Amino acid sequence: AAQSDVPHQVAVNPTTGQLEHASPTALPAYPGGMMGFAWSPDSRRVVYTRWSGGVSVFAADTRTLTSLDLAGDDAYQAWWSADGREVVYYTGDMPSLTGQLKAIDLSTGHIRTLFPPMLGWNFSLSADGRRMSFLRAASRAAPIEAVVAETGQPEGVTVAGPDADGSRVSSAVLPAMSPRGDQVLFVRQSTGGNPGGANEANALWLVGSDGTGARRLATARVITNARWDPSGRFIALTARQDSAGLVLRVIEAATGVERDRMV
Repeated sequence: AAQSDVPHQVAVNPTTGQLEHASPTALPAYPGGMMGFAWSPDSRRVVYTRWSGGVSVFAADTRTLTSLDLAGDDAYQAWWSADGREVVYYTGDMPSLTGQLKAIDLSTGHIRTLFPPMLGWNFSLSADGRRMSFLRAASRAAPIEAVVAETGQPEGVTVAGPDADGSRVSSAVLPAMSPRGDQVLFVRQSTGGNPGGANEANALWLVGSDGTGARRLATARVITNARWDPSGRFIALTARQDSAGLVLRVIEAATGVERDRMV
């Protein structure tokens, strides 16, 4: 979760998915202008993305923060490679709705391009980096689709689009690929004909990477983020039901049972 651009952590039982109800503690040494963060596979490092461009890596054992230059790229989102040697990041041009994935080697600073710019944004990767999900629209006025494809391939399976009830795929929340790459989380918005009004609601959906088995997991006035735990058993989401603050909710993916909540 993030509170006022300050990243926080709270303990969760990995077997039950229950929150430990300890007070959230701020992660140390986060940079100014933080956009987001991601833990390394061994949970010993945190990568932060910054509004000013670039990424920073905090090492828990040495308590040091190292900033990395991305040669002018803006890193909107970032993930760790499976071996922890690289940070993969999404960069792109929002006016043209195009994006791409690149990777920076943490020991050498070398940047490699995983694929050239393509129509899409809000990319998300499976744990092994072989499969990705992303959002796509032909234009700013066109309907948004959630797509699953092999990493670097411009075409794939459309797993979500406009629904018959008038709800639409949210452009504000990324589609979150499961660690195994077999399922995707995405958010639908139902505006009741009044975007931003009192009737607007968000729903968190889960769908197979082949587009089958879609089911709704949770609803809220606003859903700001959704993440998988490394095992793929639980989903953490931050949501707001009314004018109160954000709440952290933990849901079991297989059953949809909500384990706990914490403000």
